[in-house]
Amino acid sequence: MCFQEPHSAEAALAADAEADTNQAIKYQPRDKRDFRRIYNNIYAKNFPLGFSQDDVMKVFEKFGRVESLKFEQNDKGSYAFVCYNSEDKNDREYGPACAEAAVAELHNADELNGIPLKDKRLYVKEALKKGDREAERLRDTIKYKNSKKRCNLYVKGFPENTTEDDLRQMFEAFGEIESLRLHPTDKEKKLYAFVCFKKPDEASSAKEKLHNTPMKDKTLTINHYEIKEIRQLLNEATEDKRGFQQFRQQNSQSAKWTDLANQEEL
Repeated sequence: MCFQEPHSAEAALAADAEADTNQAIKYQPRDKRDFRRIYNNIYAKNFPLGFSQDDVMKVFEKFGRVESLKFEQNDKGSYAFVCYNSEDKNDREYGPACAEAAVAELHNADELNGIPLKDKRLYVKEALKKGDREAERLRDTIKYKNSKKRCNLYVKGFPENTTEDDLRQMFEAFGEIESLRLHPTDKEKKLYAFVCFKKPDEASSAKEKLHNTPMKDKTLTINHYEIKEIRQLLNEATEDKRGFQQFRQQNSQSAKWTDLANQEEL
């Protein structure tokens, strides 16, 4: 609970200090990072083709006073940094309130000023340092992959001349396919593929029915996709276990020879 005035919070603490059922204590953040969500500077990208700095300003000034706006373009498109602030330098709540409203309204929008965004949605989030932004992107990627792990199948063991249409015809009998891609994409020979269904039970049914199915001179192998980072951890754990077993075996053999060498009759 947050009061507007400090004396109101002090009065509430004093009133509840001797209560038997309810207790109130002053909030103390454990780390300065707890305040990270309070921001007034945002980063935006994926604007419609031909959007100018004036167009971007018109979009964001609807949410409050824009103190500064930096608009740039590169080979991937255009992006902008937008900073909100009040004319009153003592008002520290105005800027974060405007930034939060802009993010809530614009992030993931599929159109802007009536102009539809074709391939991508508008990205509007808190402006972060490069390292923090990459860490956030990695977390979002892992979170998305983890949400899809029961829907996504890893497929191999098909003939090298197999096309995406061949696999699609095979798998779409079990449900709606969200995405399908052959790898490697830059070579004629395709060694494996990812097939992602809309629903996890459809993926499980496809795996159960098609795993070990013969295709010409090969046998189809299907498993649920594992996130790369988790797969690396599992592989490391397997290697550690194998190394420990080898260590025990080697030391076991050495111990037997030591016992024999210590026998007086030998």
